[in-house]
Amino acid sequence: MLNKTQQMIQNRKFFVFILLLAVFIAGCSNSPSNANSRGANSSEINKNMVPEPIDEKSLVAPVPPENDVNISKENFNKIKNGMSFFEVDMQIAGTYKKITSKTVNGKKTETYLWETNDAAKSIEVTFENEKVIGKKEKGLK
Repeated sequence: MLNKTQQMIQNRKFFVFILLLAVFIAGCSNSPSNANSRGANSSEINKNMVPEPIDEKSLVAPVPPENDVNISKENFNKIKNGMSFFEVDMQIAGTYKKITSKTVNGKKTETYLWETNDAAKSIEVTFENEKVIGKKEKGLK
C-alpha cells in the first residue's frame, strides 16, 4: 500500500496530467476562441485562409502592341515537348485561340494557335494532358 505522501504525489501527477491534456485539446480546436468576438464564424475564417487554386490558362501573359513581333522562328524553336501551356504562352506572349479539343481514353488533347494579325505567320502547338506533344509553324523565317 502507498503511504499518504506517495498517494498525494500520485494524485498531483494525475491532476497535472489531466490539466495538460485539457490545455492540449483546447489548443488543437478547429475554431479559434476569438472568432465570435470578431463577428465571423469559423467557416468564414477558414474559407479566407485557403487560397483558390490557380488555373495557368487564366493567367494573362504580357502582350506586346503588335502580336506579329513574337510569332518568330526563334520563339518557335524554344518550344519543347513537355512544356506546360503557361510556359509556351509566356514564351510567345501573344493572343491565341483554341482550335481543337478532344478527350480519348482519358487523354485530353488541345491545340492552340498563335498567329500574326494578317495570318501570314503562325505557331500551332498541341498539348496532351496540358503538356506539349507537337508543334507546327507557318511562314516563319
